[in-house]
Order: sequence, then structure tokens, then C-alpha cells
Amino acid sequence: MVCLPHHQPISPLIWTNDSQVPVLDDVRDITLVEAHKHELVALISYEDMAPPQLWKLEILKDRENGRESSRLALR
Repeated sequence: MVCLPHHQPISPLIWTNDSQVPVLDDVRDITLVEAHKHELVALISYEDMAPPQLWKLEILKDRENGRESSRLALR
């Protein structure tokens, strides 16, 4: 069982990690495209024979100070 702070125990069989980050060690090419209005995606190709991966680039704006940050989500 996994216990998260201030949460009930979670079975490791159903626990998932929502945080994903692309491995950028062997990246050959990154292509950014505006797929829809205000939606950016990144196609990441690698040096080896691994297939390219499609990631959604989310731009987040802090409501308090107006600063922007971004995160990647695997599609």
C-alpha cells in the first residue's frame, strides 16, 4: 500500500503517476505546431529507432501575478 500525505492508503495496483516528462537525452528533432486555436503540440523524434511521440504543450497563466508557465502532456 502507498500512503500519500493527508490521504487514505492507495493500492499500488490502481495508483497511477499523472506526471510525465519526455526523455530529452537522445532527441533528434522537436516540431511545434498549433493544432487548434491556442493549442500547441510538440512532435518529438529520437536518434534511435524509437517512434516519435506527440505531446500537448499547455500554457498556464497564474491568475494572481499574470506569469505564464508551461507543461507537457503525452497524447
